[in-house]
Amino acid sequence: SAPLRNFYAQTTEDERFLIINGSEGTSGNIVLIKDLSSATNSFVTVVGDFKNDHNVVDNVGDEILMMTNLNAPNN
Repeated sequence: SAPLRNFYAQTTEDERFLIINGSEGTSGNIVLIKDLSSATNSFVTVVGDFKNDHNVVDNVGDEILMMTNLNAPNN
């Protein structure tokens, strides 16, 4: 059990992708994404640890655009 974990959901602007973000504090998060274009698609873990900050900005077709501080101190 992880009582300090918080999760929130969002979609890309075109509502094609469902994004689940999870955090345990003020820094670092996990990201799971599901392509909603097919009912049989599953969630894909894009980031599975809480070591860095990652934010989905949007998508361009099949590509997800993310902002991160992983190896990028200025994001």
